[in-house]
Amino acid sequence: MKKYTWSIVWIALLFILVITVAAQTGKLPLGLSSAARGVDASFRTVIKIGGAFGQSGICAEFGEGEFRGATLAVEEVNASGGVNGKKLALVAEDTLCENKGVVNATRKLVSIENVSAIIGPTWGDTFQSGYPISRAENILSIGPSSALESLDFTGASKDLVFSVWFPQNREIDALQRHIAAQNLKTISIIHDQDPFGAMMGALFNDQARQNGLSIVGKEEVKTELTDFRTFIARIKAQKPEAVFASFVSPDHKAIFFKQAKELGLKARFFASADTENPALLESFAAALEGVNYTFPRGAKDSEEFARKYEERFGVKPPVSSSHAFDAVKVLVAAMKKAGTTEGDKLQDALLSIEIPGVTYDVLKFSKGHQISGGEFVVKTVRNGEFATVEK
Repeated sequence: MKKYTWSIVWIALLFILVITVAAQTGKLPLGLSSAARGVDASFRTVIKIGGAFGQSGICAEFGEGEFRGATLAVEEVNASGGVNGKKLALVAEDTLCENKGVVNATRKLVSIENVSAIIGPTWGDTFQSGYPISRAENILSIGPSSALESLDFTGASKDLVFSVWFPQNREIDALQRHIAAQNLKTISIIHDQDPFGAMMGALFNDQARQNGLSIVGKEEVKTELTDFRTFIARIKAQKPEAVFASFVSPDHKAIFFKQAKELGLKARFFASADTENPALLESFAAALEGVNYTFPRGAKDSEEFARKYEERFGVKPPVSSSHAFDAVKVLVAAMKKAGTTEGDKLQDALLSIEIPGVTYDVLKFSKGHQISGGEFVVKTVRNGEFATVEK
């Protein structure tokens, strides 16, 4: 009986020792599982990548789609043999759509999970607090929904930070050309003080003249504000033919449009791609009716991605889910080319590769770490549904 008891003790101690070594080296013996998702016995080693996704809070519609898009990509990578014979595992943390949450999520991914790279954070233009933490450990981040112009706007470093979100100046240009084509000349801008909102307002103002538009008024509001009546009164006095609105909170944008209509603001309303939010439409269909916005055109494989996404998760993909899918695929391409997961080496590799994508036909980064390209359609809310206005 004693021999039997000691055998159990030695087996338990051996198991603990193996788990400890695996946690430190990332090497998993056959038959053992990892805390990271997607690890099975067919691979002896694992590359863990982190996902800093806003799965609760104001960006949850984006963050949940990004988690699912990244998951789909990881599954495809592993089904095709992994990364240089190693299994790819996604470890996701909820950023809560706030800077403190991004800090906590990034610290956990870097210090506890020991990830090799990070997909995210969701809305990294607004929530920039995680980048210094990952950068200090030479860990590269690729944002699915980060407008890197916001880092320029705030003076933040883009070292080891990339984004597959389309360049905002191209989106603004597409929207302004559409506005001009409607023979609308005078525009008022309203935006909040969030880095993304402020940056979008500045871009719209700076690019207006080259598209034949005249800015007759600019209003900046506090990020937490939800009563826009005073500002709407000012805009009415400016008598614009159109209004461009940019807010970090989707609800605040819809509330602005709702109050503007209630107060009789006679102008056409325009906004950016984040307007296409199914949850927002469900709550604010009447407020969004008639609002025009830009939306990425999508690559030739975008419909196939949407089909696979809906088949896998039972819902249609929200706007940045394909970007997260592409972020994983381009990261894997960089890992294969660099032969390492060191951040600085991955950065060099990312700046020199081109691969097919589902958001863009070609995934290629500029020297400023932004994705190159980006074409847009103009869409609107019509009879409570998202509809294309101009292809």
